Amino acid sequence: MKRILLLLLGVLLLAEHRAFCDEADDCLYRGNEKFLRGDTNGALAEFNRAIELDSKYVKAYPNRAFLKQAKGDLDGAIADYTKAIELRPDFVLAYGNRGNTKQIKGDFDGAIADYTKAIELKPAYPFAYYNRGNIKRIRGDLGSALADFNKAIELNPGYAEALTGRGIVKRVNGDLDGAMADLNHAIEISPGYSDGYACRGDAKRARGDMDGAVRDYTTAIAFNPDHADAYNCRAIAKQAKGDLEGAMADYDKAIALKPAHADAWFNRGKVKQARGDLSGAQNDFNKAAELRPRIANPDKK
Repeated sequence: MKRILLLLLGVLLLAEHRAFCDEADDCLYRGNEKFLRGDTNGALAEFNRAIELDSKYVKAYPNRAFLKQAKGDLDGAIADYTKAIELRPDFVLAYGNRGNTKQIKGDFDGAIADYTKAIELKPAYPFAYYNRGNIKRIRGDLGSALADFNKAIELNPGYAEALTGRGIVKRVNGDLDGAMADLNHAIEISPGYSDGYACRGDAKRARGDMDGAVRDYTTAIAFNPDHADAYNCRAIAKQAKGDLEGAMADYDKAIALKPAHADAWFNRGKVKQARGDLSGAQNDFNKAAELRPRIANPDKK
């Protein structure tokens, strides 16, 4: 589960229409209006103008950072969040959002430091606990991750993503009943949450319920047709059921959606091996090793 919460600075404010802006406030409002209309390039130009007019206008930096991140300029986004923090050292949302951007870049240490600072500034901040817990889970620090997810849920009992994260930790720890309870609750809260279904599919697969797992992965894919992990895991369940054709089709789709999906390459190689296509299997194994030299336990997401 790699879903990361990206929080724009507060709620973008609507304002009366202005034909031009010659003050930073005006430019910010015009940028917000353009953003809400879907004109991200126009919004970015307005935020740039606000900063040109007043380089210490702290409100514009997080909004511009948000747009830079959406456009793939992660370094530019981090620079803007950093500037906002320099101007306002207690800027909780800037720390949280910079942590999100660092997490996307793979700077887990930097992300954890930012989430921890956000929590220090605002102890009742569930999003920071969730995001920090998610990194700890990915790193295998399951006890500490569980504590962060528990705190996020304590602060926001309807937090579907945190319930899902806790469900994943419980599954990995062998508490399948606890995992199912959390994942069921997450889906009740957010019926269209694709990761909730995919992760519940993992729990069902761990229980040996391959039919139920396939149904959950299929639902996850219905809500998110680009969910490469759901295709990979549905293929694993189909393979366990003896449906090698269906498994091959799902592995093919997972790889098409995410060419760097080492598990899907490895798992498809196993299907090819089982079908006697030893050359094709070796090619897939080689690709998996190229993507992840120490690939191990490939049946896990």
